[in-house]
Amino acid sequence: MAAFDPVTALLRGIEVLRQINQLDTATVTELYRRTGYPKPTVLRMIETLMAAGYVVRNEGTATYSPTGKCLLLSNGFRQHAHLLAIAAPFLSSFRRRVGWPSDLGLFDGDAMVIAATNREFGVLSLNRKVGARTPLLLSALGLAYLSHCSGNKIERVLAQLKETNDPLNAAAKDTAAARRLLAETRSRGFALTDRKYLDTVYEGAIWGMGVPVLAHGQPMGSINVMFLRSAMTLEAGIEALLPPLRETADAIGTELAKEANAEPTRVTGS
Repeated sequence: MAAFDPVTALLRGIEVLRQINQLDTATVTELYRRTGYPKPTVLRMIETLMAAGYVVRNEGTATYSPTGKCLLLSNGFRQHAHLLAIAAPFLSSFRRRVGWPSDLGLFDGDAMVIAATNREFGVLSLNRKVGARTPLLLSALGLAYLSHCSGNKIERVLAQLKETNDPLNAAAKDTAAARRLLAETRSRGFALTDRKYLDTVYEGAIWGMGVPVLAHGQPMGSINVMFLRSAMTLEAGIEALLPPLRETADAIGTELAKEANAEPTRVTGS
């Protein structure tokens, strides 16, 4: 449940902007018909959007169009899509090389979301399809990513997790212990999925570890590898799989850094 009631004026402004984007060129009457808002409200929303630079009045007509500034609103989505396009062939190559499945995770506020995977259907794909969310402080994806974030971001995220009632975020209740866990993970250079979490989700069948995907030194996401305990001990898995996992993450990060148009300080993971 949200802590505050939504701001009605903001919701209306967003809806008016969405309709203008869909229509490309819109009149007050068209927006009134599409939104159901009173015409004075529509006009007030338009004037506000014009003042913010997202809408312009077309000269000589009573029509309005979106400006190029609206493209800025999709930067996060486009960056994620770009990351997926870059990462996909590297994930496929990693699977062919080591034979074990892996995922690419992206930060999603209070969890990591599986954005891409090289898994095949079977026991190891259980609950880990694209779109699945994994806890930040229990999963290798979450620990690998969050441990490489800035101190300020870590504190914000821990504070947010601490306020939730989700048992998967219970580790955030002890802030000092969570900080130590993240510091240890960063110092080690890779993350290990919490054993109790693995025992619960995968019935003790697998091990998991992960590393961050860094561009300009900033975390853009993380990748993991998961393997059967019956096939390898954790120590053997680290020795055999960690080097190629790091190489894969480094290759993805290098490609992202090469193609980045923004300065390092503007990377979304910072």
